[in-house]
Amino acid sequence: MSKIFLITRPEHEYRVAYLHAWSKEILDFALKRNIKFTDFDKKQSTRENVEKYLRKRRPEFVIFNGHGPEDSTAILGHNDEAIIKAGKNTALLKDTIVYARACFSTKVLGNEVISNGGKSYIGYSGPFSWVHSSDRECNPFKDKIAEPFKMISNMIPLSILDGHTTLEAHNRAKNLCLKLLQDFSSTGNDNLDKEIRFWLYVDMNIQEHLGDSDATF
Repeated sequence: MSKIFLITRPEHEYRVAYLHAWSKEILDFALKRNIKFTDFDKKQSTRENVEKYLRKRRPEFVIFNGHGPEDSTAILGHNDEAIIKAGKNTALLKDTIVYARACFSTKVLGNEVISNGGKSYIGYSGPFSWVHSSDRECNPFKDKIAEPFKMISNMIPLSILDGHTTLEAHNRAKNLCLKLLQDFSSTGNDNLDKEIRFWLYVDMNIQEHLGDSDATF
């Protein structure tokens, strides 16, 4: 049986719209490599759809894009519906690699996924954040200020799809972040670069890997 991954991409407000736009690079990569996937786009990112799909298809890899509450108990989909919730449906991710581009998800939810048999979980223990241009909120594709945050967070799923272990993917993203921190220390826009460096550093330090370090897609 050929491998397949699932991606959720809500787009109901501007912050998740950035994640929605950034994910196009991931889907384009998969198409070029003939990697099969299912894309729960916009209003399709619901708990009902996710649960049915996980039960039926058992994907080897799941990429969640969305908000995460501070209590770290859920990943949210369209209109901030909890599509994966601790104590409810994390067992559906058994034997699965998960990348959650969502705030706060590792502390409770990620650890429960691993306890319930998930292979690996990469996510964030705090608020995953980025710097962006207010002039580009309606068109994240053209927001060059947010580009480094897209590059780093996309490095994780792209590396996994390219055959790297989950720990390698985690470390590749962190190493890219270190390089970009250096790059943004040597340019001329001091105020903007200082803010970018700050949030790059925050994201790097809250990015966590849980579970099997050698797991591959």
